[in-house]
Amino acid sequence: YTATTLVTINLIDDPDEPKIVDDGKKSYDVYENTADNNTPTGKEIACYLVKDEDKGQLSTLVAYVTDIGNTDADRIFDAKMKEDSLCLIVKDASKLNYETNKHVHKITVEVMDADNLTAKVEKTINIVDVNEMPVISGNKVFSLYENKGEGYVVGKLYPDDIDTSKAFIDNVFSVVGGDTDLFTITEDGKIKAKRDFDYEKETIRTFELDVALSDRNKTKYPKLTTKTTITINLKDVPEVPEITTKEFSVLENSPADSLIGVVKAVDPDGGSEFLFSLAEESPYVVVKQNGEIRVKDGAKIDYEK
Repeated sequence: YTATTLVTINLIDDPDEPKIVDDGKKSYDVYENTADNNTPTGKEIACYLVKDEDKGQLSTLVAYVTDIGNTDADRIFDAKMKEDSLCLIVKDASKLNYETNKHVHKITVEVMDADNLTAKVEKTINIVDVNEMPVISGNKVFSLYENKGEGYVVGKLYPDDIDTSKAFIDNVFSVVGGDTDLFTITEDGKIKAKRDFDYEKETIRTFELDVALSDRNKTKYPKLTTKTTITINLKDVPEVPEITTKEFSVLENSPADSLIGVVKAVDPDGGSEFLFSLAEESPYVVVKQNGEIRVKDGAKIDYEK
C-alpha cells in the first residue's frame, strides 16, 4: 500500500545585515565654523547609499556616530538617514573650533536595523583652520599735547587675532577716513601726527581718524577687514611768556625810586597777569612785581663813571 499527502514547507527568512556602500575615502576635511557660519550645524559632510535585503528594513534604520579616537567626536558629529542614504553631518558647529579643540577625529558612522544588525564605515575627520576676522585692541581716545612736532607718536593700536597660525595673523593697519591730512597710522599701529600743532592757533581741537585692520593679503582675504574710529584731543601746555620791552633810558643822578620804565610781556597761552623780578641782583635798579623798573636806593648813576 502507498499513502501520499501534501506537505507545506515554510521558508523562514534569515535576517540580513544592512550594507553601506562606502565612498572609498579614508578622511574628510571640514572647515572650522567661524562668525560667518560657514560650517553650520546640520551640514552634510558625506552620504553613503545603504542597502538591506530584508523588506521594510530601510525605514527602521537608526544612524549614529561612535567616537573611536577619544576626542569627543560624537559631540561634534552625528549621522542621519535620508531616504536610502546614510549621511554624516555636523552635530554642533560651535565645537568646530580649530584654536580650542582637537584637529583630528576618528569615528565610525553606523546604522542599526530592527534586528539589531549593524553596518559601519570608519572615517577620519580633519578640522581645517580658517583665517578669521582680526580685532583692534587698545584705547580709542588719545591726547596730543601741543608743540610735539611732525611724526610724534600720539598712541598705538594693537592687532588681536583668535587665529594661531602665523599665516593668518599677518595683519596691517591703515587709515580709511577722518582727518587723514593731519594724522596717519603705521602698519604696526602707531598713530602719528603729520604736522606740528599749536593749541592757541588751532580752531578745531578734537580730531577723528577712521582706522582699518586688514589681512596683508587683501586680494586673497578681501572680507577680513575690521574698522574703528579713534578720537584725538589736542591739549594745551603752559608756555614761557616773552618779554617784549628790552631797552630803557635813565637820566644820570636820578634819585632813588625814580621810574625808569615798565617791562611788558606776552603769554602764548593768552594770559595777561605777570610777576616780574630780576634774574640777578643789580647795584642800580630794582624791578617790581608789576614790571616797573626803578632806581635802587643808594644807587649812584653817574654817566661819566
